[in-house]
Amino acid sequence: MNTTITRQIEWEMGHRLPSHGSLCRFIHGHHYKAEVTIEGPIIEQKGSSEQGMVRDFGALKTVMSDVIQGWDHGLMLSTTDPWLATLRELDTKLIEVEFIPTAECIAAEMFRRLSAIHYQLNLIQVTIWETPNCKATVSTLSHVKEVMP
Repeated sequence: MNTTITRQIEWEMGHRLPSHGSLCRFIHGHHYKAEVTIEGPIIEQKGSSEQGMVRDFGALKTVMSDVIQGWDHGLMLSTTDPWLATLRELDTKLIEVEFIPTAECIAAEMFRRLSAIHYQLNLIQVTIWETPNCKATVSTLSHVKEVMP
């Protein structure tokens, strides 16, 4: 029998969607929240520090922090963003990505990175909350390929 656990982590980050027809085309920021769900058997090894757990929540937080540490308090822009060259000249933390930084693509990127770096996780899904009312979820590697260009 497998069990799932979910851990949340939050960070601050700016972005812009250059082709968006509304205010999102301007640089703005969000208080992002990521929820990562993994699945596995409950560890039954007597004396193990993770006995009775799928994985320690603190260990899962560390894995998630490995991904977002470079994003926190940064400005995420696509490498195709025409403002990128100008913003490189400023004293700012730029995160250059190969996708338009929507919640959907950020979720796909986090899923891809967690899968690649921490392959021992049985990753089920990654949800990115861009606002308290808006979220995007990626739940399998096949979805990552569909979302990412």
